[in-house]
Amino acid sequence: MWILRAIPFALPQLLLLLFMLGKFDLLGGFNRTDAGMNTVMALFVLAPVAAALWFLSESVAAVVEALRKKQRVAFLVPAIALGTRLEALGVGAYLLSQAKL
Repeated sequence: MWILRAIPFALPQLLLLLFMLGKFDLLGGFNRTDAGMNTVMALFVLAPVAAALWFLSESVAAVVEALRKKQRVAFLVPAIALGTRLEALGVGAYLLSQAKL
C-alpha cells in the first residue's frame, strides 16, 4: 500500500528534477528530444491528477474509517495528500512561468 502512496508523492519531484537537470544541461540532450518533451508533458499532466486521486481516496478512507469506528475523523494523511496536490500545482505553475514561447 505504501507504494501507491509514494507514486503521487514522487511525481512532482520527478517533474521538477527533470526540468532542473534539463535547464543545466545535465541530461546529455535528452530534454531536446521528442521523448524528453513527451516525458515532461506526461509528468506535467499526471502529477496533479495522481495527487488529486490520492487526496480523494485518502479523504474517503478517513471518513469511512471514522464512521466504522464511530470516532472523529483524522485528517493527517489527507492533509499530506492535499499538500502534495498543492505542490504538484505549484510545480506546474513554475514550469509554465519558465516556458519560452
